[in-house]
Amino acid sequence: MPVTSPPIDPEALAGLRRGEEGALERLFRDQYDSLTAEAKTVLGDDTLAALTVEKVFVRTWKERERMKTPTELASFLHQTVHEAAVQKQSRRAGLHQMDLHGHGHTSAGHVRQRPTVDAAWSQIATALHATPADAKAAAREQAIHSRHEAAVHIAATARPYAWVKPTAFTILVAVSLLGLGWWITRATAGSAIDAAIASADARVLATTQGQLAEVTLRDGSTARIAAESKLRLPKAFGNQMRALRLEGTATFNVSPGKDAAFQVRTPNATIRATGTVFSARSYPAEDVVTVRVREGQVTVIANEKERAVPAGGALAVDKNGTMREPSTQELDEALGWADGIFVVNGRTLRETLPMLKRWYALDLFLKDTSLFGRRVSMRAKLDSKAEAISSLEAGGGLVFGYEGTTMVLTDTSVAPKKEVKKK
Repeated sequence: MPVTSPPIDPEALAGLRRGEEGALERLFRDQYDSLTAEAKTVLGDDTLAALTVEKVFVRTWKERERMKTPTELASFLHQTVHEAAVQKQSRRAGLHQMDLHGHGHTSAGHVRQRPTVDAAWSQIATALHATPADAKAAAREQAIHSRHEAAVHIAATARPYAWVKPTAFTILVAVSLLGLGWWITRATAGSAIDAAIASADARVLATTQGQLAEVTLRDGSTARIAAESKLRLPKAFGNQMRALRLEGTATFNVSPGKDAAFQVRTPNATIRATGTVFSARSYPAEDVVTVRVREGQVTVIANEKERAVPAGGALAVDKNGTMREPSTQELDEALGWADGIFVVNGRTLRETLPMLKRWYALDLFLKDTSLFGRRVSMRAKLDSKAEAISSLEAGGGLVFGYEGTTMVLTDTSVAPKKEVKKK
């Protein structure tokens, strides 16, 4: 009997294309049962079927921009799940051939329950937020995952072997179980935290355009959250679990004397602190994560490497995990807001106008689109829209005005002169 899948939610697809993780989760929860059943028709095993679907949804996230219609996404999911299941079944067949060369009788496979949708989503969320690794580490993780799949197969088809006649298969069993044990130990340390942060019951603290917020966290630490930023905290956040995910930028004043270190997780790196004051920036659309320490010390972890950053120090981490000291100009732009200053250093108007919208909620219209490439440098107090507009006018050779209710920028060479009122 063919497997029937629920229709793709167009709104969830639109959110997926915008890079909203919640949309991916909705799609996964809608499709999990049917796609796992579909994979099981090839694999005959609930656990392997679930692993297959998990990997497909991680791939879906990476290739989300190509999914333009619900039909395209549905076709991609079904085709990719089927192909992945066939490939996995082919690897299992190779293992089965090794079984046939042994000397013993295969025991009946025991029934294993399929992972719940919550458990499966936790694995996907962990994969999405894992710190990027270098090529060698990535290859090692892939090898570990392959051994894990082999161990799953072994659990279903294992039989006793005479220790006096070791075979290639028994060696594979030993290597697989050792690798699986190492993988479980390693994954437990960080995956539980990542899964808790990604869980549907996590607490989200968010700001909008032109908004700053000061919050006290459950462990006694405080966070000053900047414009268009988000903190995602696990439900169990407190003295024992003190990790959160940052999307945007914030300043943290970390409460000392706790059992667990305070951790801020970003796509590029993890920032670990005990009692200290530091700022971090990690907007989703930006490739670089920037950290600056005011008091105490933090440790930045990327690509399985650690670097201590003392008070007064700063560090930039790119998307490949490479760590370096940022320039003064980079720091001013990235974290000047923490000092109440908005800074732009030689950026185009195309880049600058969205920044003004983020920090001041100013929706400025540029009449002459050829000016988008004009370079601008400016500096203004974060709490003064008037100062920001004046600085933009001076730094960009522009004139600000209104056309009805629309805020308009015009080049100084064509803008009408402002009338000076006589006293």
